[in-house]
Amino acid sequence: MKKILKNPLFSGSLIFFVGTMVANFGNYLYHLLMGRMLGPKDYGALTSLISLAYLLSVISTTFLTTVVKFVTKYKVKNQFSKILSLFLGLIKIFGLGGIFLVIVFFILKEKIASFLNLQDSLPVLILAFWMSLSLLSFINDGILRGFLKFGFLSFNSVFATILKLILAVFLVKIGFGVRGSLGAIFLGSLLPYFLSFYPLRFLGKYKNGEKNEWREFFGFSLPVMVATLSLTSLYSSDVILVKHFFPSFEAGLYS
Repeated sequence: MKKILKNPLFSGSLIFFVGTMVANFGNYLYHLLMGRMLGPKDYGALTSLISLAYLLSVISTTFLTTVVKFVTKYKVKNQFSKILSLFLGLIKIFGLGGIFLVIVFFILKEKIASFLNLQDSLPVLILAFWMSLSLLSFINDGILRGFLKFGFLSFNSVFATILKLILAVFLVKIGFGVRGSLGAIFLGSLLPYFLSFYPLRFLGKYKNGEKNEWREFFGFSLPVMVATLSLTSLYSSDVILVKHFFPSFEAGLYS
């Protein structure tokens, strides 16, 4: 039993499980407080945007799994230069992808707001910044998982949730409404993202220059993305469609 408890994979997974449960409880409190503070109409707007974010997050969720797979493979072979090369390459690719996403949402923000029956299009743009950040944060997250840094991941997850809760309550209370509640998610994710670079600083001692296996990387990811999107749409698309077809008050009650 002691050997099992001392196993870094088991103990780390246990810590990560506890951290995830605490973070999930914090997310539950977030929705509970926002539903009470915003009221049905604005809360319906918030949940429709979050549901749209869930659909878009399929990209980061899929590639997170792939990053863990490749980092684990390289770590076993002591190919740390390849991990650094993968890390820098993904930052370039998804950094540009995030910029592209913000530009597209900026151009289409009025149409997206109209589809969701939102009177304010700024939350759509805030959503784009949040999603562009998630396109980068999964890279650090995946590498940390590959190195079994579950303690730090749990701390960062709980810290992000607490920060989001505090910011959301404060911003909504001073009158920012949906903008504040959604902006709190983005701002609450920003500092934990920068903190996630700290345990990765050891990669700086390795040389970049290894050739990335992009064909294998993306070839593994695409089938997973299709499957994940199919599952995610089952619990996200209904809120978006209700917000489009039903009046705001009824959509808020449904949410």
